[in-house]
This record gives sequence, structure tokens and C-alpha cells, in this order.
Amino acid sequence: MKGNQFILYFLLLVFFSLSCNETPEKGVNPPQVETIGVKEITDISATCLGKITDAGSGTIRDYGIEIKNGNGYIKMSHTNTSESGYEVRLSELVSDQLYYYRAYVDDGVTYHGIEKKFTTLSPIAFKAIIDYSKITSTSVEISFNSTSRLKEWGIHYSKSEVTAKDPVKKSSVNSTILIDNLEPATTYNLLPYVKDKNNQIIYLDKLYVTTTELKDVCKINGKWYRVDTLQQRQTISPGLSYYSIAIKEYPLRVYALEIDLTNPFIRVETCLAMDNAIATERPNAMVERKRLQGYDVVAATNGDFYFYQDPIEIGIPRSGQFHHGGMVTNPTGRACFILSEDGIPYIDRPIFQGILKKGEFTTTIHTVNMLRLEAYPNLTPNLMTLYTPSFGKTTGTVDGGTKVVIRPKDNESFFFEANREIRCKVEDIYDNPGKSIIPERCAVLHGRGSSADFLKTLKMNEEINIYLGVTLKSNPNLTIKIKEMVGGSDNIILKNGERAEGDDLYNPRTGIGYSKDKRKAYLMVADGRQTFSKGCTMKDFGEILLSAGAWYAINLDGGGSSVMVVRDQVVNNPSDGSVRAVGNGVLVVRQDNN
Repeated sequence: MKGNQFILYFLLLVFFSLSCNETPEKGVNPPQVETIGVKEITDISATCLGKITDAGSGTIRDYGIEIKNGNGYIKMSHTNTSESGYEVRLSELVSDQLYYYRAYVDDGVTYHGIEKKFTTLSPIAFKAIIDYSKITSTSVEISFNSTSRLKEWGIHYSKSEVTAKDPVKKSSVNSTILIDNLEPATTYNLLPYVKDKNNQIIYLDKLYVTTTELKDVCKINGKWYRVDTLQQRQTISPGLSYYSIAIKEYPLRVYALEIDLTNPFIRVETCLAMDNAIATERPNAMVERKRLQGYDVVAATNGDFYFYQDPIEIGIPRSGQFHHGGMVTNPTGRACFILSEDGIPYIDRPIFQGILKKGEFTTTIHTVNMLRLEAYPNLTPNLMTLYTPSFGKTTGTVDGGTKVVIRPKDNESFFFEANREIRCKVEDIYDNPGKSIIPERCAVLHGRGSSADFLKTLKMNEEINIYLGVTLKSNPNLTIKIKEMVGGSDNIILKNGERAEGDDLYNPRTGIGYSKDKRKAYLMVADGRQTFSKGCTMKDFGEILLSAGAWYAINLDGGGSSVMVVRDQVVNNPSDGSVRAVGNGVLVVRQDNN
């Protein structure tokens, strides 16, 4: 019996052993860690790198770098982890010192990578150094030493006491920093700083620098540009100087005339193409023609935008024009350059109000030598138009309504100046057939609707009065005796010495303005649509006129129309490749003091 029990126990033991061998207990695998290396070593810091190559079968509690000191190793837990490993940033190290380190991982037991070493850098004093040889009227260069040990460096700057809240120029690449767009002949206080690779900011000793005097620079839209002279300033005539410049960085070429409005030997005046409202003519041809008429024209530019789509109105200035005190076409409320009889310049938007008076009865004269409204009877059914000798020898072709021929009461030539009653007599009254003769030394009124009804009440030889009122939008109570007036795009591009109105398109430009004391006028042309000169925006053009001395300025017609003539020569490069025929121009004429 005992033998059988023994055999039974033996068989149970074998069965149990075989059962255990079918599902053996797994062993515990330790984690593996590798010491990668070190980077960003400075005199007081370094970044050590490690990597867990095998997480093992346990739970990792911690990992990082152990740094060795005199008492053994000190654990520094990881500060940054990525797929490629982890980092530990060591700080407050001793400069020029050898350090041993190794990676570690802890899952309850600490495991290590191989031991490696590095040496911190020698201590250094960071400095910011001004390059005095490169100080200009608008910029200064400051260099920093040992930037390879830095994360960032920069300079705060101010015209007053400088702090870390002031504007800053900084870099993390170039050791030299350029502070530009400074003001000429101005002292700036500088506060340089460096940021080490521990993101610690160290402020260096304060510095100061004074920019040089203004010379050959121009400020455009907050940026200072160097200006190269193409043609030196030269006196063309007493009271008139000319020069040209290039702004290569923009790039732009500019041609400028400065006129002394107080000089009795020079004057500015407008010029109508072919001396007719409906005509176009190249400005250089205007100069030649006027010279044959006895004018000593020494310079000229193009003038206003003009109507050109309908041949019947081609050349009519869009903003209105005065010439030698007479109204060529009425102001339309667009921005204009105005010169008074006593030589005082204005820039404003003149408002026109024409009145026809018969005894105690009055009606409105809506336009003077302007055809655009007359061509649309449905929009202007009661329009009254005054045709003067400036328009030409015949009226427009629009038929219908009534026409009245008038002559001066004193039988002399008409002079249609502003803000004065002009006494007239009725010469003829007839139904309008369309195109009509403007008799010599006469003018023609054309009315339709209620304006025609008013004209029909007139009688032959009856006396009537015409009043061509012009006021300034900004100062309607000011009445001036207008001598010359020219307009453009309806943009005052410079106002009180500040960039003002205009588009942001780069085009050839022509502009006119005057100085703060109103003693000088400026005519300027900018080339455009060419590789060496792309043109400029209206607002930028205003600031270029400011740099020339202007305080107020308007934009005249530009694009292919922009041209300047000096001493019979076209000095700029018109974008069309040739000089364009335009509606009117601006002339600078030499004269005797009478």
C-alpha cells in the first residue's frame, strides 16, 4: 500500500512540474540609457544629452543626468524630452572647469550610461562697441563680441533717458546691429544688452551717439533714404534753380525746380494747349510756341488731368484753370494750386458760383467752357453754360435751348476774372442749332430748360451782369484775386508739412507746392514705370516735395503725361518713350521787373 502511495505522489509531482514548464514566469528586464553628449557650453552653463534606448519591463520613475562633484554624483532630472532623447540644462557652473557626467534612468533601481566629460569656457566680459567710422545722418552700427555664447543681443535707444521699455533693435545672427531711420544731427542714448543661453539678460554699460548733419538724405514713409545727385543745383535764371536726384534704394529719379516767388525777374503761370480750351499740345511745344509770342520761357511741366474721351472736349482741364487773371474754365471743387495777383500761393479746393443778373432777377451760370455736363441733357435739363473766347472760335455741338451772344458794355475785350461783376450787353438771341460761332470780342451763353426761359426774357442791347464767384473751401470768407490756377488729381499730397492724401500706386508723378513762408514754389517730376525708376505713391511724392522745401503740395497729372522741360530740353524720361500732348501746362517765365 505504501508503495502505491509513493508512486501516486511521484506522478502528481511530475504532473505539477510539467504544468509549470508550460507557462514559465517571465524574467524582469532592466531599462537601458545612453549618454549622448553635451551642447551649448558657456562659462557657467551647459546642456547635457541622454537617451533611453530601452524602457525595460518596469515603471520608469525618473531619468536625467548625474553630474560629478567632490562628494560623488548629483542627480539632475530631465528638463526637455523629444523623440531623439532628453536634455538637462546645467547652470551655475564654474568657468574653465572640467566636469564628469553620465545619463541615468530609475525604475526603482538606478541604471547609468557611460561617463563623459566637458570643460566650461573661460569667463568673458561682453561689450557693445560703436563703429564711429560708420555713423551717418540717419544710422549707426554697434558690434557685439563673443555672440557665439549668446542667444540674443540688442540695443534700446532713445533721444531722452533710455530704458528697457524704449524701442529696440536686436539680433540672434549678426554680431553687428544697424540702428537706422534716426534723425540727423541728433544725440541718442543707447542701452545694449545680451541674453545668454540660459535666457539670462545682462544689461551692459550705457552709450550715446550723435548722428551727423543732414546731407543728401530723404525721409519717405518713416524710412531714411540716401540721395545721389544726378545734376547739381544750378541757377537757370534769377530766382529759379534746377537739380535732379536719384534714390537708388527706392528706386526713383526726381527732377526739381525751385522758384523764388518774391523775385521780380521770374514768374509762374499756366499755359493752355494751343491757347484753346479744346486742344492738346506737348509741353515742349508750348515752350517753343510761347517763345515765338515773346515769352522767355525757361522751364515747364505738364499740368492738369484733362478730358480726352470725346474729341469735342479733348484737352479741357478737369479741375478748372486761370491764366493771367482770367477764368479759362471754372473750378470744379478739386484740389488746386492758386497764385494770387500779389504773388501769394494757396492750395485749396476752390468752389465756383456763377451768377447771371438782369436787373433784380438772377439765375445760375453752372459752367464756364466745360462741356461734360452739357453733353448729358437728361442729367442737367436746366444747365447754363458760358462760352468765352478762351474756349475757341466756336461753341460745343449740343443743340437745343437758347443762345445769347454778349459783348462788354464798354466795347472793349472781355476779361473774365473772378469775384467781380462783369457788365455786358446783349448782342444776339437765337434758338440753339448746335455748333455756333463765338464772335470776336464776344461770349456766348447757352441755356436749356429754365435757363433757356431766363435767356428768352432778355432783349437786344439790354444790359446784364455776370459774376464768376470763387471761394476757398477751407476759408470761404477769404476773397482773393486769382492770377493763375492749375489742378490735378484732387489730392493734397502734402499738408502742413505732413504726408496727406493720395493713392498707394507707383507711377510717374508731377507735382507743385510752396514753402511754409509762401516765398518759394516747387515744381517736381518723378520718372516711373522703368527699371531705374519705378515711380512713387502720391503720399511718398508729397514727402519728397517736403524734402525739397515744400510745406503744401498737390499732385498734378502723372503717368505718361509727366514731363519737365528746362532750357528747351526735356530733362526727365517720359514713360511713354516720348512727350505726350496734354491739355495744359505750367510755365516758368523770365521777365523784366516791369
